[in-house]
Amino acid sequence: MATYKDIFEIEKQREDSTQWNVIHLFRDGNSYKAYEWSAWLCREFATSEEWRKQVAVNQLTPVHKAVKQSTGSIIFVGFPMTSIDKFIQKDTQISFTPVGDNRIDIAIELPADQMDEMTLEKLQEKVQEWKKQFPVRAGKGDTPQPTAGGESSEINELMKMISGAPFRPMRMSDILAQINALPIEDVAPNEALKILRILKRQCAALF
Repeated sequence: MATYKDIFEIEKQREDSTQWNVIHLFRDGNSYKAYEWSAWLCREFATSEEWRKQVAVNQLTPVHKAVKQSTGSIIFVGFPMTSIDKFIQKDTQISFTPVGDNRIDIAIELPADQMDEMTLEKLQEKVQEWKKQFPVRAGKGDTPQPTAGGESSEINELMKMISGAPFRPMRMSDILAQINALPIEDVAPNEALKILRILKRQCAALF
């Protein structure tokens, strides 16, 4: 698994316009994760608009976390390896290139009307503006920032994601994708129990 330092360096290599549409997917166990610019591409362009409205926006909920021993943060989206064609749909793919054993680079087609007169600086601003939409969660050992209700703003977003009316899982794979996106190991026990109860209800609804 690449380190955050390695990932930042790879994601910075966007000076050439041929790299603007490339998603770097890093293997993490049985999942793929896309970070920073690549996460933005996954979320905004790699799936059809119709499909995103149904499920993908909920399943590809970005995780924005503080980087330990750094003043910065990193954002990523993740999904099961077996679902790659679901989250990065084939009709958006231009090329598919394995890079070693733990990384895949996928070039996707970007909408021409949105890329006219684009520069590297403008795209970097777009990625950073998108990243700022998602609250930074505390890292391991840190104290989450509480909201007025007493829970971290990140947990509120996660709870909204998995219990909100717009999304109802149709398959067990949908629930597994949600679990993959949740940083369960970093949340407080009472918050984890709330999430577990919702996931349990979703599982029960499938049978």
